[in-house]
Amino acid sequence: MKGNGPNPRREGGFSLIETLIVLTVLALAMLPLASTQFSSRRTITQADRQTQAMQVAVEQIERARMGGFGSAILDTIQDGEYEIFTQVVPDTTNPFLEEVQIVVNWDNASGAQSLTVSTKRASR
Repeated sequence: MKGNGPNPRREGGFSLIETLIVLTVLALAMLPLASTQFSSRRTITQADRQTQAMQVAVEQIERARMGGFGSAILDTIQDGEYEIFTQVVPDTTNPFLEEVQIVVNWDNASGAQSLTVSTKRASR
């Protein structure tokens, strides 16, 4: 007569090997997600730095505009993490205009970056 005790072959649940295989597959599936997260964070940081550089350039353009017509400027400023070159020169095509050019340089994880903004200002 057979006993009514538990039969090890018919018990439900997962073995240790099955659990380890599932955990390994899940870990391998999560690696691309972690990589994407890291890449996204780096891209957002770079975009933030570029936005800050644009704000610095716009501030410098406003300062150059306040200087008035006929005041040629060649200036270099170190503003925290940004190096700013300001140049105001007479326009070659119109004697009533001057060209204001701002170059902002900075370093980030992917190397040296640069942003150039230029505009014209007229005599008053």
